[in-house]
Amino acid sequence: MNGEIKNMKEWALVLAAAVLLLTGACGEDSGGGVNVGAPQAGTGGLTPTPVGSGTGGTLGMTNTAPQPVGTGGTGATGATDNVQMAAGAGGAAGMMTAPPTSGNSCTGTPPPSVNLTMVADGLVGPTHMAQAPDDPTRLYVTEQRGTVRVIENGVLSSSFALDLRDAAVGAVDATEITPGYGEAGLLAIAFDKDFASNRRLFLSYTSPGLRYTLASFTMTTPGTIDAGSYKQILDFRQYAFVPGVILGTNHIGSMVAWGPDGYLYVSRGDGGGERDAQMSGQDTSDDLCSILRIDPDTYPTPVAGNHDGHVWNYGFRNPWRFSFDRVTGDMYIGDVGQDIGSGYEEINVEPPGVPGRNYGWRALDILGDPAQGPCSGDCGGTTGPALAYPITAEANSVIGGYVYRGAAIAGLTGRYIWADWSERVLKSFVYSGEVNGQPTICDDFELGITVPMKVRSFAEDAAGEIYVLAGGEGSQVSVGVEMAGASVNVPGAIFRIDP
Repeated sequence: MNGEIKNMKEWALVLAAAVLLLTGACGEDSGGGVNVGAPQAGTGGLTPTPVGSGTGGTLGMTNTAPQPVGTGGTGATGATDNVQMAAGAGGAAGMMTAPPTSGNSCTGTPPPSVNLTMVADGLVGPTHMAQAPDDPTRLYVTEQRGTVRVIENGVLSSSFALDLRDAAVGAVDATEITPGYGEAGLLAIAFDKDFASNRRLFLSYTSPGLRYTLASFTMTTPGTIDAGSYKQILDFRQYAFVPGVILGTNHIGSMVAWGPDGYLYVSRGDGGGERDAQMSGQDTSDDLCSILRIDPDTYPTPVAGNHDGHVWNYGFRNPWRFSFDRVTGDMYIGDVGQDIGSGYEEINVEPPGVPGRNYGWRALDILGDPAQGPCSGDCGGTTGPALAYPITAEANSVIGGYVYRGAAIAGLTGRYIWADWSERVLKSFVYSGEVNGQPTICDDFELGITVPMKVRSFAEDAAGEIYVLAGGEGSQVSVGVEMAGASVNVPGAIFRIDP
């Protein structure tokens, strides 16, 4: 009997060792890093005694879309009863959750004083400006009438880099400017992220037949854009309607910019009329009231990770200008509001990699009701603005700008620069992150300078310096306020923000 018991004990020990060996070799894991910061360690294989911790997964290639962060690490070698066991499996690849950025530091210190240096005047209705990535000597300016001008070494060329007013294809239609709204025409420019190799750029404009067009062109030589290289990328109706009735032809949006994820983003307004009567703002099957995210080389195939088709985010009235912080990837969106005396102008800030955010139009700021905008708390499932201000006769069309990342004004670094079309005062704030999914800001200060003309747009050069595009004082061309007698031929100038 005692011999049998002894043999049973020996068999039990052998069996336990086999189980431990098998378990240690296979192991369990609890995942690698789960965020865009330092990867967390995955636990190694588990026996009845923990074998050890695996190293964390390696970081992913981008922080702008949910994707695996990397492969699991190697499990540490464990031991039990002084028997060397096989290493447990490393942590599995984590999934990046793309959390909101923590924002910039708040200091409470006012920004330094700045000045405006006129870079060029004699422009006609300047709407946007960009610089080719490989050419620091030239700035390309879009004029609302349908022309692209070049500022070379500080001198405005008398000729056009491109004239689309009477082009056989790709023509710009600016006729809707003269009846009263002043928002149609050639509106934005963006150079391809691979411009050095493909020489391609994109123009955003209204086209004949009440259409919105995004088209690509090729630059043959510096300062010359080939009109014959026109290739249509987007073609949408540019008006709000209910069956049988066109409600408006303004609120175009029209900004175009490359995101940090390598895709092209395009803003679309609600098409005009009063208070989004067709409810496009909450309909993601409609391209209106949205910021689209596309790959121009594979369009119309939707980009993976979008909220709905080509729609990245939605709920805008007229996102005339948006931009990306070149350091953090955060998107800043200026959205023009509705109704003097009761509505709001908004600036929204969105961390990278968060599709599907609903910014409320027209569910918020509806019918100009101040009780419903700007929102606070959970905003009924929508994301509230980082900054909002009441629409008045003096301040009535927000003009979104850029986060300053240049080298000329150190005390301005990390500040978002913006203005109101009518008020003309340059202002700034610091985005400080999010609380419960809602953006917060700090260090909200004016820059102590007033632009001598109406602010129409902002621009950023390759070095991160910021420019103000302005139109003649007293002109009635507006990007958001319906005013009679608007004209495409508004004299304009460009100023650089300097120390």
